[in-house]
Parts: sequence; C-alpha cells; structure tokens
Amino acid sequence: MRRILTGVVAGVIGLGFSATTFGQETPPAMPPMPPGTMEKGEAMKEQAEQQTEMMKEQSGRMKRRAERKKERAARHEERMKERAARHEEKMKEKAARHEEKMKEKAARQEAKMKEEAAKHEEKMQEHAAEALAGK
Repeated sequence: MRRILTGVVAGVIGLGFSATTFGQETPPAMPPMPPGTMEKGEAMKEQAEQQTEMMKEQSGRMKRRAERKKERAARHEERMKERAARHEEKMKEKAARHEEKMKEKAARQEAKMKEEAAKHEEKMQEHAAEALAGK
C-alpha cells in the first residue's frame, strides 16, 4: 500500500513539474555567429533579390512570347480562312468550266446523233425507193 501511495505521489509531482514553466522563463541563448556570417547572409539576400528580379524578367518575356504566339495564331487563322476562300472560289470556277464543257459535249453528241439519224433516214428512203423501183 505504501508503494502504491508513493508511486501516485511521485506521478502527481512529475505531472506538476512537467506542466509548469519552471526554468523556461528565458529562451535559449543563440550561439554566437562566426565571423563572416553577416556578409554571407547579405550576399544571400542580394542573390535572392537578383533571382527574384530575373524571375520577374523571365515572366515578362514569357508573357510577351505568349502574346506574340497568340498574334501569330490569329494571323495564321486569318491566312487559312483566306486560303480556304480562294480554294472554294477556284473549285466553283472549275465546276463551272466542267459544266460548260459537259454542255458543249452534250450539244456535239446531240448534233452528231441528229446527223446520223438524218443519214440513216436518207439511206432508208433510198432503200425504200430502190425496193419500189425494183418491183
């Protein structure tokens, strides 16, 4: 029983000390900086500033590049539209020439067919006249 009581009291005292800020009033002292550390820190700051400035310049260049790319894309799209319009016009002209050729060809064939029909009719009449004369 005494052991249990002693263990409980020790536990309560341990919890009490761990919960208090005993001995933590002052923050731990910073170790002294070796000589030249300040210069290194300033050099690092300057390097960081230079890097930041370079990043800003790079982002500006990238923005300008993106704008130029958009402009080129717009010009390309316009050229493609013009090209498509010229192509469509050429195709219409070609179709019109083809249609005209087909009409001329059909007219020539019709004239040829009429001529052949007239020759055939003439031959038939000659044969009919010969057949009547030969009877």
